[in-house]
Amino acid sequence: MFNTAVSDIQTGVAISGKNITGNLKFLDSGDIADYWGDGHFLALQLSDIDTSATSVKVGLRPTYPNGGTTPVDDDSGLVEIINDPDKNGVFKITNKNTQKFKVVSTDGSTTRTDIYNLSGLTFLYTQSELENMTITEIKAIATERGYTITETSKSAIITEFLAQQNA
Repeated sequence: MFNTAVSDIQTGVAISGKNITGNLKFLDSGDIADYWGDGHFLALQLSDIDTSATSVKVGLRPTYPNGGTTPVDDDSGLVEIINDPDKNGVFKITNKNTQKFKVVSTDGSTTRTDIYNLSGLTFLYTQSELENMTITEIKAIATERGYTITETSKSAIITEFLAQQNA
């Protein structure tokens, strides 16, 4: 997708019920990052759609238009995929705890809306991404994940964090 292998974007992504889980890698180069900016991205093939549908729109709610930081909580970020031949999509996940993946399908007379929870996704951090964070931010993520941080210098904290993330 966008000249980037899915394995360079994510690992272990799965949909179970209305939950999307897996690991999202940090992208800071390549076509995807060049277009949408650095971040964590979710790649999905949306081929399991209602074949009787006349319209299928997908996207994130809220969305962050043009790489901005102000969320827009409406359907303006949804994209029509009914005529997309490969049904592949890449979505920038900026806040996995508040954003949801939304699918709206219409067959002309009825509309079905499915909302998928993204909080089961895990952001995988790179050393350079952690270096751009404060010690407090790194420790907050470590605490959320149940990591033990015993070091005090930033470089040692990053090493300790990455060792636990990649274990």
